[in-house]
Amino acid sequence: MKKNKMGKIILWIIVGLVFVNTIISYASYKMVINGKKPVFYFKKEKSKNEVTYLEGIYKIIKTENDDTRFVSLKLFFLK
Repeated sequence: MKKNKMGKIILWIIVGLVFVNTIISYASYKMVINGKKPVFYFKKEKSKNEVTYLEGIYKIIKTENDDTRFVSLKLFFLK
């Protein structure tokens, strides 16, 4: 009985963390769309014209050319 209850508690903690990370990542995505830096990110990677913000299970990819800016929110394992 106690193992089952502990398993449920751990499962709800994991689901809660994923939910919170999703909300924070979406808010950061909206900030990047508006031209600001995200408030919270683990790692920032720069390449020639692309900036990637790693935010847990999500990543924000911002690509800027001379006249266009493209921003996408993806899961960490997608390209």
